[in-house]
Amino acid sequence: LDAQAVSWAGAYGLTQLLLESGRAAGKLLTPPVEVPAAEALLDPRVNARLGAALLGSQVRKFGGNLGLALGAYNAGDDTALVWWKRHAGAPFDVFAEEITIKETRGYVKRVLTTFGIYRWLYAGATPTLPIEETLPAR
Repeated sequence: LDAQAVSWAGAYGLTQLLLESGRAAGKLLTPPVEVPAAEALLDPRVNARLGAALLGSQVRKFGGNLGLALGAYNAGDDTALVWWKRHAGAPFDVFAEEITIKETRGYVKRVLTTFGIYRWLYAGATPTLPIEETLPAR
């Protein structure tokens, strides 16, 4: 992992936050964290807190569905809301295959796959992923 990473899209640090997203996430924390410039997102301690706050807020916003929240984290809340509206109640695997942005479709699958592997490694037995079979109703 590269704490100094800057993507082609202008996302910074370990959790690859855009400046606007980092500022919004900072307001979610208690006490709030001010993000005066993009360089602040290169501090791994700040970046990790902001990324966790943002993902947590998206999990809550998207009915607890990690797949939708990851889609929002990568493509933005407005885009994920369109997908949720279109696929509410649909099987999760259908939704995942029909994510309209190729990069986001791959991102959601990679993160959930990696999450499943680590959960299996550290949880023992046969854990299940915290993904419902269908998307939540809106």
